Amino acid sequence: MIYFFGWGDTTNRNIDSVRIKCRYCGHISTFDLKQVRSWISFFFIPIIPYAKKYWFTCSNCDSGYKFDKREDFERFRKKLLAFKAKKRKTLTLDV
Repeated sequence: MIYFFGWGDTTNRNIDSVRIKCRYCGHISTFDLKQVRSWISFFFIPIIPYAKKYWFTCSNCDSGYKFDKREDFERFRKKLLAFKAKKRKTLTLDV
């Protein structure tokens, strides 16, 4: 009997988005706050998640920021919600 195991399959979940100017491409575009999970699969079906990463990416040029810690991600998410509530013009991306 042959079994197929694999790893590296990913799923993306968009958590929030905002339109701001990208510092890399210079366009005003939608930035998505994403959670990316990597999975161990069995017969090409994702079974066990083994890694979780958080990204803030530009939809135009795919440049972005990776959050290494969940605490950094949560702090930035609160900052993003405050930015959207106040409708400010600039968002600083220091994490």
